[in-house]
Amino acid sequence: MFGGSAEIETDDGRILPVGPGDVLVTPNGSKGTWRILEPFLKFYAIYASGSIADTRIRTIGAGEAVDWVVLENPPGDTDPPGREWYAWRSHDAAFSTGVWEREPETGTFEREYHEVACLIEGDVEIETDDGRILPVGPGDVLITPLGSKGMWRARTRVKKFWAVHHE
Repeated sequence: MFGGSAEIETDDGRILPVGPGDVLVTPNGSKGTWRILEPFLKFYAIYASGSIADTRIRTIGAGEAVDWVVLENPPGDTDPPGREWYAWRSHDAAFSTGVWEREPETGTFEREYHEVACLIEGDVEIETDDGRILPVGPGDVLITPLGSKGMWRARTRVKKFWAVHHE
């Protein structure tokens, strides 16, 4: 969530406050009631496939400790490695969401999956393979479909919430 506040009352009676920087996971089959406490802006991803397993609603607070995974750099990349944590993954591993961050860097990319991301912080410029320049900043949504490629230029430290679908 990017601004404002809400609370979710789950079907088991828990009250989950949600505010800026928090991640709310509502798996397929989960039930609850939203209470909007003040106008807010959220980024969300929906995956409506696969079997229903754990339907427990949960939040990951903005300041909560998470299990960061350090990512390996591609060969020849001497920049400090990035890191990410997963908020949710489907049982079939086709869909996942999480948060990624990395120090300033420049490099090429070629997507082997569909990704929709929302920048939480940072200043990025994307040069697409057809020559377009796309500036991306906090609150902007970046869509990079399977097969898209180009140049990623992060001018500052970047943090983004992402949702990925593998076909």
